[in-house]
Amino acid sequence: MNEQITIEKFFNGKPINTGDRKKLPCYISILEKIEALMNQAVAKHSKVLFFRMDLRFPDQSYYTDHNNILSNFLESFMRNLERQGLDPHYIWVREQNSSFNPHYHVVIMLNGHKTQSSYKHIKIANKLWSKNLGFADIYYGLLYHCNDFMSQVMIMRNKIETFNDAFYWASYLAKTHSKTKSTRYRSLGMTKINNKIKTII
Repeated sequence: MNEQITIEKFFNGKPINTGDRKKLPCYISILEKIEALMNQAVAKHSKVLFFRMDLRFPDQSYYTDHNNILSNFLESFMRNLERQGLDPHYIWVREQNSSFNPHYHVVIMLNGHKTQSSYKHIKIANKLWSKNLGFADIYYGLLYHCNDFMSQVMIMRNKIETFNDAFYWASYLAKTHSKTKSTRYRSLGMTKINNKIKTII
């Protein structure tokens, strides 16, 4: 990816995770997409449940249709969330180091007036990810509910600190490390942005 990057601690006044002693440059274009998506979710709902998860493939198992597996997973997961009236918003990035398979970082945002915990949604996601990988039962350890920072954030429209906490956590998706550019697959996907929606924060 030949794009603009930043190693600053803030982006448009919001804190981002560019590392402490070890710099983690972030792609500005991805930060812009995250910011737009978060603003859209908060414009539609004054409370937004935010959480992040990482999706991996089994070690020593080589898959060739990674993005198709991810797309099928997201389609079924979003359909489940929509049936609950949770108006899901998502963004994902694809990364790969030296492993056989890539991995994905995914941010999910839901209507916080109708759900207050990510627990049951992660449980369903774990089941669906395993199913899309071809397992009859849940294969634990392939879906990681990222909670090094916290298990979730409830973004409140009138509390900028909650938006900033979530944005800092989401900014990890924008890091340049482990990202590759290819014409064979997409490296990022997200809920469609409605440019007519007013920026809230």
